[in-house]
Amino acid sequence: ESIQPVPLPRNIRCYAIAASTGSALAKLPAFEQGDGLVRVTSALGEYEDGTRSLGIPSSRQAVFHGMNHFDLLGDQQVYDRLLQWLDAD
Repeated sequence: ESIQPVPLPRNIRCYAIAASTGSALAKLPAFEQGDGLVRVTSALGEYEDGTRSLGIPSSRQAVFHGMNHFDLLGDQQVYDRLLQWLDAD
C-alpha cells in the first residue's frame, strides 16, 4: 500500500513557518538544517519529489534562525510575521 500525497485546499491561503537552530549564514545545505524536530525544507512543505511538495509561495514562507521548534511558539518576530500576513489578507 503506497502513501498518496494530499494537496492543500485550493480556496485557502496556506502559510509555512520554519525554525533553524543554525544561523542564517550556516554552511549546511537547507535540507540538513532544522529546528531539532524537522528539517527546514520539510517544515516549508518542500520535497525533492515534486508530487509531495505543497507549493506554498515563498511570499508565504518564513524561516527563523537561531531557534528551535518550541521557540516559535513565543517569539515576538514570529508573532509579528503572523500579524503582517493577516493584515495583508
